[in-house]
Amino acid sequence: MGVLSINTSLGILSDEDLVTVYSKALNYQLDNKFVELILEELNRRGLKEAS
Repeated sequence: MGVLSINTSLGILSDEDLVTVYSKALNYQLDNKFVELILEELNRRGLKEAS
């Protein structure tokens, strides 16, 4: 799965779900590049990340 596919997939998530995914990705210490993609989508939407 390429980066474009992941970005498109993140785009279909609701704002609430995206924040949840970001929080869980941090908790589970997922790959930094994946976490960065989620953070980019959060920033694109103007959302604050959950810590």
